Amino acid sequence: MSRFESAIAFMMLAMFVTPTAASAQVSVEQVATGFVQAVTLCAKAQAQGVGIAGLAELDRALVAEGNASTRQFTQTPDGRPAWDVLSGRGIVAISEPSERECNVMAYGPRVAPTFAQVAEALMSPSVGYAEREVAQTPEAIVREFNRDGASGPVRVRLDGGEPGMPGRTFRFPMLMAFVSATPAVSP
Repeated sequence: MSRFESAIAFMMLAMFVTPTAASAQVSVEQVATGFVQAVTLCAKAQAQGVGIAGLAELDRALVAEGNASTRQFTQTPDGRPAWDVLSGRGIVAISEPSERECNVMAYGPRVAPTFAQVAEALMSPSVGYAEREVAQTPEAIVREFNRDGASGPVRVRLDGGEPGMPGRTFRFPMLMAFVSATPAVSP
């Protein structure tokens, strides 16, 4: 399934998902914090050439293994990890569809301010990403970041939309992050 197809499926699922008791108690601020944490975890993991499970214990303490609902929400393939982000439980989820991909999905907080928080976290010296200019369209808010990782270049693409943007039919902001590592080319 392509990223576009995943995004469309995610949006459709989120439009009809029934909030769980846990997600009903999560504030928009907690969801924004959880999204920033999740993207940062994916970015660190891909830069180190590991999955979320291979990160330091302090980082892993921010997530719990995803349940069947998390796996469905993120459309995680069988046998691949899915994670619930504790600060945004039930609303912020991580999927690792392959060894070189880590995706984050969430809904609720305003997109541009949340992406600004992600940018600050990714460009901090301890994480080390640089922002790359991307063409903007009226249909989405997009930002990209790059850095060299343990086994090659890593890219973080943030993609989100607000209600009322052209082509958006949902009633709340949607946020997605696609983190991918590309194998280094041998000389």
